[in-house]
Amino acid sequence: MEPSDNPVYATEPARRLTNGFGLTSMLLGLLNIALILIMLVFAMKMVSDVNAANGITFADYEVLGDEEVGQMFSEYGESEPVVAMAAGLAGCLSVPVMLIGSILGCIGLMQSNAPKMGSILGLIFNLPLLLFCGCSMLLGVVL
Repeated sequence: MEPSDNPVYATEPARRLTNGFGLTSMLLGLLNIALILIMLVFAMKMVSDVNAANGITFADYEVLGDEEVGQMFSEYGESEPVVAMAAGLAGCLSVPVMLIGSILGCIGLMQSNAPKMGSILGLIFNLPLLLFCGCSMLLGVVL
């Protein structure tokens, strides 16, 4: 029996240099951070524009009722729809991107013979944001 025919002497499979799931998870985590920053910037712009247009400060929100505040923001949404749509779209897209990135990071960690760094970074980018958004949604429902 030749040594090349014996499976004991067979060579080990070559280690892959990249992990597609881990790399995708890491890129989705970076995209997610960008989406959340876009959402925050546009939401702050919307609030500051509403305050400037109506001549109110943040202290005036205690005096105003929910109906007046809702009316001011709906009027602003009609006059500047791009800002409101960008903030809403970025906020809505961030949650599925986080979930998909976390799942791909877990799949990348379970693969044998593949580098794990991209998967670990993807989970580091995605999981805290997913937990934060999940907890804030849960608090919004409970309160």
